[in-house]
Amino acid sequence: MAVPTSPRNPLISPSLLQLSLQNATFDSRLLAKIINVTATVIKHQQTRGIPYQPLRSSHITLSPQGVIKYVNTALPATESIPEESEQLGILAQIIREFINPNETLNPSLTQLLYDLENSQVDIDSVITRANAIDIELAPVKFTPQRQEAIVAQEQVQKARKSFWIATISGIVVFAVFITWFVFYILDSYVIVSPGRDFRRQIEIPAGQVVLSNNRALPVQAFYIDEHEVTIGQYTKFLKDMEGKDPKPFLPPNFKDDKKDFIPANWEQIQRVITKRQDFEGGLLDNDCPIMNIDYADAYAYAKWAGKRLPTELEWMRAAGGDENLPYPWGRDADDRKANTGSDKNTTSTQNIAGSIDGYRGLNPVDAKNSDLSPFGVVGMGGNVTEWVELSPELGPVRADFVPFRGANHGSERLLPNQNQARTGGPKVTRNPFLGFRCASDSPVKSSPSSP
Repeated sequence: MAVPTSPRNPLISPSLLQLSLQNATFDSRLLAKIINVTATVIKHQQTRGIPYQPLRSSHITLSPQGVIKYVNTALPATESIPEESEQLGILAQIIREFINPNETLNPSLTQLLYDLENSQVDIDSVITRANAIDIELAPVKFTPQRQEAIVAQEQVQKARKSFWIATISGIVVFAVFITWFVFYILDSYVIVSPGRDFRRQIEIPAGQVVLSNNRALPVQAFYIDEHEVTIGQYTKFLKDMEGKDPKPFLPPNFKDDKKDFIPANWEQIQRVITKRQDFEGGLLDNDCPIMNIDYADAYAYAKWAGKRLPTELEWMRAAGGDENLPYPWGRDADDRKANTGSDKNTTSTQNIAGSIDGYRGLNPVDAKNSDLSPFGVVGMGGNVTEWVELSPELGPVRADFVPFRGANHGSERLLPNQNQARTGGPKVTRNPFLGFRCASDSPVKSSPSSP
């Protein structure tokens, strides 16, 4: 186990969030222990019907001695309880951040992570399998002792137990309360999560897109990001680009004198995240999609990440599936499925923002799993509209026009996947409703600065 220590560490045990920022990695046994402890807490909350905050790496602490604890994240009884399978999937993502790429992962742990990510295991099985891995990897030690020494040790321990039990119980209760209170204050007012690194890509097999006029266009196999690029991921890109010449990352023949890729209102976006204030009608965090970026910003990020922007036809193929569905989830225009502006009609006393889709503004990219395409791509029906590359097969456009696809959290209605009429705008378009996701011809493991 490698738990880094430095003057930057707090006096209390650091959280996995803090350790991830220090690029910590753990061996297979410690990873199994973290899964066991976390799954046990989730089961306790689920079976007792206790509402709690969705799992984050800041909720789990690890002392330098390897002691794992879970912060009290209980919510009032009126709050909803997160889905068990979703929480287990998030747990797998957290664990993968601490895998050492230079060490061989235990095969049983590898299979367990795969089952967690694909919702193929229940909570009881997770606890049993993680415990079995812990036992399997435990070092075997044997120290011969005389029978008299063993009896003496038992007598000493029994004598001490009755004296210390009351004192220890009081200390434990007090320590748990203080730890919960400190983490509550830090999480609410000081610590701002940098956001998770959503690396997963979905393989889209070769197929075709059938337009609204029944014209069929072929699409070659490709890979597309499961989620839209987040504010947290884009922040890493900006930090890595500091001091670098932006020209090598610009689109071909880009005439604008662009000096950086900083989004519009970037300081305001960072400030509202830190202070937990509203932006464009709703709360914002680093897991929400990046927006206020133009075409060159999206293009540059994709190139920096070793990827590219999807074409119009690729985006339509990923959203509609083999059946060319008009909406990612099916054939019905259900406003509850995606985050749109259908519930932002200020002229109606019935439509209160968020009353239909659950969000007043942007939502974290993995929070609206009802907006799911047949291939498993998330968020193509709403949240933010996405920059895409031109598909010449769909016809010519004016010189400065770049297309984008999908509805967004400000759109009054959903937009069909196979809508032949293009939406788009000038390359310098920037607004709080426009973001992007990346694609590639072959799978890409991670971005240049990923841990």
